Amino acid sequence: MVERRSEQPEHSVWWPKLTLAQKFSASSLGKFGYELSFIRSDDGHSLAVLMCNGGVAVISEDGEINTSPNIRIR
Repeated sequence: MVERRSEQPEHSVWWPKLTLAQKFSASSLGKFGYELSFIRSDDGHSLAVLMCNGGVAVISEDGEINTSPNIRIR
């Protein structure tokens, strides 16, 4: 088995700002190489944004993972 993670999501500066549900989901995605990049806040809700090899995944406050989000990254 090849280790694909370069940094565990738990080591991100954004980690303390995640909800418990987002932390569980981010840990799961970290096993596939996703890294927590930033948190986007909109209307009082937070959306965790993770990236892996040019791919983007987002995690809602309730921990729902979307690997095909409709967001624009600058």
